[in-house]
Amino acid sequence: MKYARVFVIAVVSLLFQPIPAAAQTPSTSSTEKTTVEKTALEALFRRGPKSLEYTQQMHDAISMERLENIVASIEDQLGTFVDVENEKNPYTLTFTNGEATAVIVLNNRGEVAGLQFTQLIPRTGSLEEAIDAFLDRPGETALTVLRDGEAFAGGGTDRPLAVGSSFKLAVLKALEDAVAAGRTSWNEVLTLDDRDRSLPSGVMQSWPAGSAVTVETAAILMISQSDNTATDVLIRHVGRNAVEAYTPDSLPLLTTREAFVLKADAQAAVRKRFLASSVRGRREILADMEGELPSTGLFAGDPVHPEIEWFFTTEQLARLIAGIDRKDILGINPGPISAEAWKEYGYKGGSEPGVFNATLFLATPEGRTYSISASQNRTDADVDAEGFFSALQAIMTHLW
Repeated sequence: MKYARVFVIAVVSLLFQPIPAAAQTPSTSSTEKTTVEKTALEALFRRGPKSLEYTQQMHDAISMERLENIVASIEDQLGTFVDVENEKNPYTLTFTNGEATAVIVLNNRGEVAGLQFTQLIPRTGSLEEAIDAFLDRPGETALTVLRDGEAFAGGGTDRPLAVGSSFKLAVLKALEDAVAAGRTSWNEVLTLDDRDRSLPSGVMQSWPAGSAVTVETAAILMISQSDNTATDVLIRHVGRNAVEAYTPDSLPLLTTREAFVLKADAQAAVRKRFLASSVRGRREILADMEGELPSTGLFAGDPVHPEIEWFFTTEQLARLIAGIDRKDILGINPGPISAEAWKEYGYKGGSEPGVFNATLFLATPEGRTYSISASQNRTDADVDAEGFFSALQAIMTHLW
């Protein structure tokens, strides 16, 4: 699950400032504008940052030395600059060993007013090499790639690993089942109960008890913001048993609040009993369990009781995301997906110290689909999020 942490997918992200309208009215056509922007990006890498002019805002935001170091860092990772592709922002920068996404804004004097680099993707020789590189990451790893619903590539696909908030895919699927069966509707109004209140991420944990929210809005918050309190409201609404139909390696299914409370230092005795109990015994413990939520600071460092988690194989998650109809909800937060490359897409990630998962659905304009789930667990340290996404994106380059 997420603990109010934001993992930046971009390896490098400069301050991308909105430019006042008056400064964004060059008297050039869109073709000329594209040419000027692409020329500036080419100059940045062929002749260096000092070859361009910058607004005072950019000078205030970042030093020339820092910008030169960033450009050098990108080249160290991706090789020699080759070309700029696309006809408008965001542009794709190609290098000998990979590619990056860039957004550049110029004012009407040709000065750089905004600049951002995201999605640095190293190129590997083959899909197999990219998968091996991911599976060789520290700790336990697993990866599943389904193509048109059939096993296509991966490793460790049947190994249940901790996946954090990616378990919320099971909640969304159970919710869809309930809507299809007529047991609820997307417009049904739910109310927040104090027993649902959890820790961040999300916003609903700060709402007053009795606040109203539709099923659809709660689902959107659960997926796009990984809202833990919205998740627990929905689990209570559809029923724990309904979600457990999709969580065979996590019985009984924990709400996010229950997981947080069990991880708390004050719950050491309860936690010990819980872990030593059968599924039936664990259900009895959860029914009687009381306790305050711990501070979010508990989750700011090393892994915290990783045995209290949600466990899935990557194949289970890949099939879950493929089977969910509401891809519109799954696509609100695209995560590491380059949205412009796909006709349809969906994403849900999960993380806590020592745990990382990303599960994606991708559909090409031609109608081919891919479902991908990747997990990494460590007990000795946190997972390097940027390295995780970089390795995952390297795999994705072989799919389009």
